[in-house]
Amino acid sequence: MKFFPYVIFCIAFCVSSFSHSASQDVIYKKDGSVLRGELIEQDFSNGVYKIELIGGSVFVVNQADIEKITKEKAVADQSVSQGETEKELNSLADESRSKLQGRATTEKALLNHPAMPNVDAPSDKKIANVFYISTLAHTVSSDMDIYNGFYSETITFTETFTGLKLAFQNNLSKNVATHFSIRKGSLDSIEYTDEDDYVIQTVSSNSLPDVDYFGASVDMIVSTNHYQGFQLFSGLGISHDEYSSSFGGEQYTSLVLDLGLGYAWKPAQLALHYQGYIAGDYPDELDVANIHLQLGFHF
Repeated sequence: MKFFPYVIFCIAFCVSSFSHSASQDVIYKKDGSVLRGELIEQDFSNGVYKIELIGGSVFVVNQADIEKITKEKAVADQSVSQGETEKELNSLADESRSKLQGRATTEKALLNHPAMPNVDAPSDKKIANVFYISTLAHTVSSDMDIYNGFYSETITFTETFTGLKLAFQNNLSKNVATHFSIRKGSLDSIEYTDEDDYVIQTVSSNSLPDVDYFGASVDMIVSTNHYQGFQLFSGLGISHDEYSSSFGGEQYTSLVLDLGLGYAWKPAQLALHYQGYIAGDYPDELDVANIHLQLGFHF
């Protein structure tokens, strides 16, 4: 009886050895390959499995590449099982080489492919800067009450200075820009109109004294689109105006309101720009404005 524990131990060892040799772990991969051996590590947190093949090689397999894992009866002939495993590994190696060769061929074809031709820029291509050449109509208007013996009426007295405006605009974005301009002109006409806007009299420059006008302004312009296409804009700025004649000169600084609309093509644009004087040194009874038809060139 004292040998009985040793007998039990030997029987258990033999059963364990037989059970170990009678079954093996099999990993079926999604690419069709099969790995047979013993799972030696299962890292569930990282989704990684390690399997030791019959030949002693150890492979790491990601869970995402596994179709299923089973426990199957071991192949009787170990050399056959090892041969199958080596065959599967060679198949995987051939597949990898084929993919690498295909990738190299594709990259070579792309390198040798002729460059794509240039295509037209989109309609809203950015325009960084604009140089404007514009006509100038600078008007100064005031009202006068005239009594003719029976009744009084209000007559509007309008001085118009015509000339040229040069401007530079820097488009900070598609919707915001800074606008710098200088204006040069001379007194062209004086017009008298009644309360119904009927022109009573127009005095041309031939009958008027020589009065020169110079103006400069800095404006911040906000637009629906400073790039190519239709434009609708407004803004605020500061304008400085000077008038000079043989009788002397006057200077005024004012806040101006900008309004306008236009259209921009790829090389140039055309716009109508209005500036109304809303506050400043001008007397309250005077209405002052600038009207420009401006042609802009992009650069």
